[in-house]
Amino acid sequence: MFKQAVLPVCACLCAVSVAQADPVDHGQWSGFYTGATLNYAGGTNKTIGNRFTFNQNQAVNRVDHSYEGFGLSSFIGWNKRVGRVVYGGEFSLSADDLSSELTFNADNDIDQVEIQWSGNITGRYGQVYGDTLLYAKGGVSFARIRNIGGDVNGGALTLSDAYMRNDLYFGPLLAIGAERFFNENWLLRVEYSITDYGNFTQANQDGVPNSQRYTVSNGPVQKLSLGVAFQF
Repeated sequence: MFKQAVLPVCACLCAVSVAQADPVDHGQWSGFYTGATLNYAGGTNKTIGNRFTFNQNQAVNRVDHSYEGFGLSSFIGWNKRVGRVVYGGEFSLSADDLSSELTFNADNDIDQVEIQWSGNITGRYGQVYGDTLLYAKGGVSFARIRNIGGDVNGGALTLSDAYMRNDLYFGPLLAIGAERFFNENWLLRVEYSITDYGNFTQANQDGVPNSQRYTVSNGPVQKLSLGVAFQF
């Protein structure tokens, strides 16, 4: 189980400890920058159908997932500094390893969810303390999410008791973080973010009459990132 309370606490503690370091102001935070992070993320997924016969909670026709894993992100952005205030924008892409698979019954009926990749476009605002920047971000996150579940017979899904979706989902993203210069151009970064990709409802499978009606809830997804950036 992903420890949801741990991530914001870790991010805040890291930000505070960084801000209390030696305040030597040699970081300008103006212009373009790029970088990469190692991420640890986790989230939840809930699927509700009208007649699931394969799941662990048939009374409510619901399947619940939780998942966690590591991934890598790259980002590029632009800053403008005015006094101690820094504002700008950022674009990021992530290769995620977030998935969960549940099997039920003797014939291994399945339910799967997988976030294949994700990204976000955000605005950023922060305050400079010496060579440390504390900031907040907000914007739009997007992710390719695959959901498959159903009754397996003869090695194949029975479409009248199944659901399938492999789509791009969008949702709001909020983040807090800290950066610190360790030489004239390179920075260390720690960041915590949370996003929710919302609900999707489909009446039936395309071209399959009387097939499963279902609603998928993707999120929330939390992420803790640690990495480096280069300020041009």
